Amino acid sequence: MKISLAQMDTKLGDVEYNYKHAEELIRNAAKEKPDVVCLPEVWNIGYIPKNYKGICDKDGKDIRRIFGSLAKELNINIIAGSIANNKNNKFYNTSLTFDRKGNCIAEYDKSHLFTFAKEEEYFEWGEKTVTFELDGVL
Repeated sequence: MKISLAQMDTKLGDVEYNYKHAEELIRNAAKEKPDVVCLPEVWNIGYIPKNYKGICDKDGKDIRRIFGSLAKELNINIIAGSIANNKNNKFYNTSLTFDRKGNCIAEYDKSHLFTFAKEEEYFEWGEKTVTFELDGVL
């Protein structure tokens, strides 16, 4: 399995820029024909700006629409790093995985928040582990 890691320079609080930049990196990586492209943690908001609650994804709707379509179009699996995600006014550090057909096949809320960085002040603790299969590999 060929994996491409997309390290990106995010802009703090600039969600539109971060989405466009992530898509650009995925499209660029796809030229090398990887099986999977992985994005970094909390790339959508550029880590944790002061106004993070107002700019988080709403239940992952934006990422599901954009990256589901992108995975299908490019015929690649995407592990969309993690995003700051608002689920019913509770905020999580959520990772979504898309298969080649554009289906979201896994959703994981970070369960081991980094206390040294005080992530627990911003995010709720996830409650479960998640496993998934991509192209027959578990």
